[in-house]
Amino acid sequence: MSSGAPFVHIIESPAPEDLVEDRCEGRILGEALSIAGIQHVYSLAVNRDMFVYSITNRLLDAVMKFQSAPILHVSAHGNVEGITLTSGEQITWRRLADLARPLANALEGNLIVCLSACGGAAGCRMAMEPGNGHTFGVLVSNTTGVSWADAAVAYVAFYHRLFRGSSVAEATEAMKLASGDQNFILLLGSLVKSEWNRWLSERQEFAVQAVQEALGADVGKASGCRLPNYGLPATDG
Repeated sequence: MSSGAPFVHIIESPAPEDLVEDRCEGRILGEALSIAGIQHVYSLAVNRDMFVYSITNRLLDAVMKFQSAPILHVSAHGNVEGITLTSGEQITWRRLADLARPLANALEGNLIVCLSACGGAAGCRMAMEPGNGHTFGVLVSNTTGVSWADAAVAYVAFYHRLFRGSSVAEATEAMKLASGDQNFILLLGSLVKSEWNRWLSERQEFAVQAVQEALGADVGKASGCRLPNYGLPATDG
């Protein structure tokens, strides 16, 4: 019988050289979770089709098996645009947001996403995509490059503390202490989205003002044509 506790859904896509050298952080994490008695599923997704299958069909099967909510853990190489798979194919943050959205909506915005990737904090861009719905509730990742050794130690500590009753914030602090890397960070999806929308609004207001100023300039006179008024005060000419 399932305890109802969350489980960790690990999707790993190492670089080809990582596979040759047997550097598989996600697999090592899975072994540590087994020792700790934490329910988990491990998927090695070396190309886009396998990644999509792992985050959809395989994830749904795991939810049905454990009858509990997942924590999504992705282990791969990353950059500002997204994550790179073993095949060299890329999953952009927008694509990952689309793939995670059904699960995040089902969990009413409470999905925890751990991105074990260099610069994985750029995954906050998932919350900046237009449209309704959720992409993540909490994102735990690193703001810079991180070694596989530090990532493995950090996430083992994170899950160890989290499943012993610590808050996500407390577990994030534990991973910093365990790895010695202070660049691990916790981001709230709702806060990222609200700040992004505020920034867009401010930029839009600035753009509107710039257009209005341009329309009110003497450009129309110089060209010999009259520009549309757009509700601006009438000008001579």
